[in-house]
Amino acid sequence: MTSASRDSFELKLIEIAIQQKKPIFAICRGAQLVNVYFGGTLYQDESLIKSKVRIEHDQTRFAIKNEIPSHMIKIVDEELQSVLGNSTKVNSLHHQAIKKIGKGLTITAVAADGVVEAFKNDSQKITAYQWHPEMQQRSDARMLQLFKIFLQKNFTETS
Repeated sequence: MTSASRDSFELKLIEIAIQQKKPIFAICRGAQLVNVYFGGTLYQDESLIKSKVRIEHDQTRFAIKNEIPSHMIKIVDEELQSVLGNSTKVNSLHHQAIKKIGKGLTITAVAADGVVEAFKNDSQKITAYQWHPEMQQRSDARMLQLFKIFLQKNFTETS
């Protein structure tokens, strides 16, 4: 469940971060909100996704532990491929999903049903994941690399 006041507050945080040129690392709802901020749209429920492939994007409905990956994604970005390869399995804890990607955002990973699983905007220093890499990092060290790369790109002397 979301609230209009929470949405408004978090969208304002995104606006301020962008105005101040602060890097943004968005996960799950955060990724969805960044997408909306840039004019993208959402499926309000995964049941509305029109695809020949059916993926259950809310594994909590089946009492699957949050850190356990539940479906494959295709990586379509070279930088992300250097960490995760051409595809990987991720967890999935959302019932909403990105429908149309926002202006200026580049898709970096997609699920077999077409749902955007990751995107970026390098000029705005934005990295976003629909899945929860922080929950998977104990069983998949590559997920921790995603955080390290973001920090190195955005918080070193050369950034």
